[in-house]
Amino acid sequence: ASVDGFLPKQLVFRRGEVAWVSNLAEGSRHYYYPLHISGTFAFSPTLSSNLYLLLCRFFTWHFSDVASMASTISEVSTSEEKQLWDRVHLVASSMRHADAVACCLRLASATEPYGGATASMLRWDMPTLLLEYARKRRLVSVACALSCQEELHLINRHTDTLIDGQQVHLELSVRQALLRALLVVD
Repeated sequence: ASVDGFLPKQLVFRRGEVAWVSNLAEGSRHYYYPLHISGTFAFSPTLSSNLYLLLCRFFTWHFSDVASMASTISEVSTSEEKQLWDRVHLVASSMRHADAVACCLRLASATEPYGGATASMLRWDMPTLLLEYARKRRLVSVACALSCQEELHLINRHTDTLIDGQQVHLELSVRQALLRALLVVD
């Protein structure tokens, strides 16, 4: 089985950058992804390798892969992981594609239980991101879309930052009420 489909061909990384290399674990200049015996998917044995693959997927607009990988993110603790998380944040923040916005929300939701350093590294403006998602939700692919429960949880979690009397946040209040009504019916 070939690994050609797993990593992007059009990306060139500057692996010799001193600041980058200084944050890597001793002797880890490459990431190892063992292939499943079927040859259809690879494993990410470490959080660093998972974050690197997530970053590559963001770069190449493979948002459905990013969405499915989001739930595998755990607490970011090493300097290597923090460096990779910073890059993921930088790349994700610059994308305004509907699926990219959904992936950012999925990453925020996945890292929420860890709090501390991981949550503080998410410097996204959550109310703005939630508003953007609400406005673009009909453009979000099924693979990336949040469930009604997930979306409502994020809106409820960030309610204190939403209530500031601005017109744009009225849209989120309406969306919140709609989601609550939908979930009561179910």
